[in-house]
Amino acid sequence: MVTNTTGLNGSLWHNAPDHTPNDSNGYCLLFDASSAPGIFYSRLFENLCHNTNYTFSCFVANIVRPFACSGSSIEPNLKFSIFGPPTMTELGSTSTGDIATTEDMTWSQYSISFTTGQSQEEILIEITNNASGGCGNDLAIDGVFFGLCGQA
Repeated sequence: MVTNTTGLNGSLWHNAPDHTPNDSNGYCLLFDASSAPGIFYSRLFENLCHNTNYTFSCFVANIVRPFACSGSSIEPNLKFSIFGPPTMTELGSTSTGDIATTEDMTWSQYSISFTTGQSQEEILIEITNNASGGCGNDLAIDGVFFGLCGQA
């Protein structure tokens, strides 16, 4: 869901705004992750420049409060991957590891830098949920950036 607050599950989730500083009405992506691990976001980016350095980054937060699920909530665990079609060669990846519950919601940035190939004009970005579902595994993503290295 696209929302401007994370507090949508009573007192079990943090009630916090998006990550963007000084944006009183900003939005983030909110996920009550599936009970089965797997890819939950996939997007093809086309018309890229050949032999060019790019960066993909975003901020991720565990929105579950520490006392939820009797203090034993499942922690989100994501993998971000960049592939080069048509061979689907992996150009880069990073994993969050288990994202711990915290007293105050904490945003952490994850980033992948990569270079397109000699004749490469497109890439595929995938986000994979590595954690099993159940009580917990709820997260927010914000500040998504994809662009040339060195830009902000």
